[in-house]
Amino acid sequence: MEFVLFFFLVVALFFALRATRDNSNNQISNKTPEQSAKKEKELKLYESYLSQRHDEYQRRSLSLDEREAIIEDEISELFEKEKHLKELESQLISKYAQCQQSLDDRSRALDEREAGINTRVRQRVADVTLDLVHRDYISTTVVFSSLRTAPDASRFYSALTQDLKLIPPFDIHSQIIGASGDIYEVSLNSCTCKDFEIHRQPCKHMYRLAAEVGALLACDTASLEQRISSLLQEEKNLTFKISSATADLEKAKRDTSNVFNSLRDQMETLDIQKETVKKLANETAQTYPWLAKMYADYFYMQEAKLENHLRFKARPANKAADEVKAIRSELKLLRTQNKMNEYQLHVYETLFPWLEEFKELSPKEAYEAQLSVSGGSDAADEYEVLKSWLSPEEYRGLSTTEKYQLALDRYLNRSNKTKWEIGIEYERYIGYLCERNGYNVEYTGARFGLEDMGRDLILSDGSNRIVVQCKRWGKEKLIHEKHIFQLFGSSILLSAQNPGLSVKSAFVTTTALSDLARQCAAKLCISVYENVPFGSHPVIKCNIGKTGERIYHLPFDQQYDRVVISPDQGEFYAFTVKEAEASGFRRAYRWHGS
Repeated sequence: MEFVLFFFLVVALFFALRATRDNSNNQISNKTPEQSAKKEKELKLYESYLSQRHDEYQRRSLSLDEREAIIEDEISELFEKEKHLKELESQLISKYAQCQQSLDDRSRALDEREAGINTRVRQRVADVTLDLVHRDYISTTVVFSSLRTAPDASRFYSALTQDLKLIPPFDIHSQIIGASGDIYEVSLNSCTCKDFEIHRQPCKHMYRLAAEVGALLACDTASLEQRISSLLQEEKNLTFKISSATADLEKAKRDTSNVFNSLRDQMETLDIQKETVKKLANETAQTYPWLAKMYADYFYMQEAKLENHLRFKARPANKAADEVKAIRSELKLLRTQNKMNEYQLHVYETLFPWLEEFKELSPKEAYEAQLSVSGGSDAADEYEVLKSWLSPEEYRGLSTTEKYQLALDRYLNRSNKTKWEIGIEYERYIGYLCERNGYNVEYTGARFGLEDMGRDLILSDGSNRIVVQCKRWGKEKLIHEKHIFQLFGSSILLSAQNPGLSVKSAFVTTTALSDLARQCAAKLCISVYENVPFGSHPVIKCNIGKTGERIYHLPFDQQYDRVVISPDQGEFYAFTVKEAEASGFRRAYRWHGS
């Protein structure tokens, strides 16, 4: 608005200056030539200034496309930051697991080292005791005599390892409390335990007494003191290592605490996102209006920043800011309505998965697919059916066998098949395999199109029915759980409509199922056949009517998918028209209804 006023002001000044110049020209006779030239120069300078101001205001206007590009760049940056945060979270969790594993390994190593030191201590005590047996003043006893000749290793080591206690006062003769709690009278020559009484060999109590006596004797203890000093030094070293390991453990705990704090902050962010998702899950309207409004409000605020920038910058552009304000209000409404429509379409596609396939067709393909299901046109001329595959000259000049075979070959090998036609071909192939295995097959997908309710084929075997859904998709796509749910619901409906029938379900596809879809199928008892490719097979249906008339049907014939082949009645599939006609069959006439 400010720019418009400024423009009108410039125009008014321009015409006023012209009027002034005209008046000046009329009065030129009253002025000197120098004054007239000076006045003309001033007018030209002022006009040049006004022109520059007008160009400057035009350069300052910012297009909506540029503003939208800025907003899209900011959104992309936000997505990149979110992706980086998730990668950092994964790295922190991995680092924490590595720290925990390292601590566990160190703890096990320390335990093993401690056990090794205990074993060495016991071994050194045993060595000291065995060293004493060579002393003359004590080697005459039964215990030390045994240690010199042939000691009982098991008893000797059990004397050092079991929890045995001496009762003071200490003497060569002493009482020892055994591991069982019994008290024995023990000397270096005898013991009151059952072991000594039965075997008359030094027992563990006698060995323990001998060890105690040898350790307390005051003669020649230098080697023992040296070994004890060595053990104390090892204990000191072990204590230092345990302290170092404890310090490392504390540092790891601090690092782990920092990781957990970071993860906690991320979890709080996730909780906020979960709350948003929960609110979305509790939304009852298909269009999710509150979410659509949030989406539109986000862009509305971004454009508000742009408006404020234009309005409050060093050289304000109020007119451009007003234009942005008017446009962003309109865009907010359009974005809200667009998002609501997107959400509602997503709901429809989730509840009715076949809409997703129908959406992939062009309008022409969709019309032709529906037309083929409804029976096509009512043209009576046979050439109307074949004109897509034969020229008029070929139709008139070739024999019946040749022209029908040529039309069939071109139909099967055409390169412009729609996705709908590719799907129908796959359904017919799977139906052929089922018929070959003894089932009667109803081709509901090809016959009813969008009204097949997810039942591409219905297999019959007595009172048993199997509802089959076929998907001929590329390997890069996966079958999701919504297709499994649709098949299950359609089967339940068929069972409810026919209480006397046993209804099961099967899903056949050229691709694979997602893990969740596979789990859902298993829980719902739906048989799944994945990665089943399309294969070549005979497509000419040779049928015998109730009157005995032998007729063959080509895939583009009107009644093709209604015809049921019963091999036990002499009906079959033929590869070529010649094969069918050689068996006495003729091509079906075009049916016009009654």
